[in-house]
Amino acid sequence: GTCGFARLGDAVLAIVALMRGDLAAADRNIEQYNVKATGNAIPWGWGIWAVARVAEAQHGPQRAADLLAADTRMWRWFLLLEPDLAAWWTRVCLAADDPARAGRVVGTITRLAETNPGYPVLAGSAAHAHGVLHRDAAALAEAIRRLGGSWAGISATEDLGVLLRDGADHRA
Repeated sequence: GTCGFARLGDAVLAIVALMRGDLAAADRNIEQYNVKATGNAIPWGWGIWAVARVAEAQHGPQRAADLLAADTRMWRWFLLLEPDLAAWWTRVCLAADDPARAGRVVGTITRLAETNPGYPVLAGSAAHAHGVLHRDAAALAEAIRRLGGSWAGISATEDLGVLLRDGADHRA
């Protein structure tokens, strides 16, 4: 029924609230998302990601990394659908001092890109995650080229800017 879609709406509203810097509203939307979980067997990827993003904002990257690790049923599928997830997840794992998990995320999105060449956004997503993991300005520039003006492309631009500000190789 519509309960699943209402739940998805709460997740979207939580992410929008985070983007606006309104952590209280994000938290209220996640509470609504969780209330509607009763009896709803559909594990919406965006909802779980929203919960993890709010947890990161409230409690730090370790909490977000733990939440993502706890529900792995759908992550390959969701990596196919959300171009910014691999880089964000990589960033969270690195901030949580878990480079091995970050490497697994990058490895997974890279394999997905290689086995699905008909979906070039996956190559952009893989380049972005690789650039974050390895602090690789050229990979981030490639991600920007492939992802364009999408949210994921803007995120790659931000990551490249931070990398260059922090003194990375300027040949990108």
